[in-house]
Amino acid sequence: MSEKDQLAKMPDPDLENDAEVVKQLQGYDASVLLQLGLHEARMQAQLKPLEAGRISIWRAAEDAEVGLRQMIGYAAAHGIAPHYDAADMAEECAAW
Repeated sequence: MSEKDQLAKMPDPDLENDAEVVKQLQGYDASVLLQLGLHEARMQAQLKPLEAGRISIWRAAEDAEVGLRQMIGYAAAHGIAPHYDAADMAEECAAW
């Protein structure tokens, strides 16, 4: 499922009627919050296929639009041991 499809399935928040959320958002730039949320969502979306072995850590980083080191750290923080072997390195080198 694409990132766009995943986001389309998410329920729309009722921010106008959720006083606690409105209170928490005060003082923050909405565009910055949205960028940070999308950044996190892109990385989170890569965890299941990465854990299942359907994609490499390099592909996960590419698809999440983050650096390899950042994706390795993110995966490790979520209990996923990153697998990076010679085939992954060859794939990365071929992309350059």
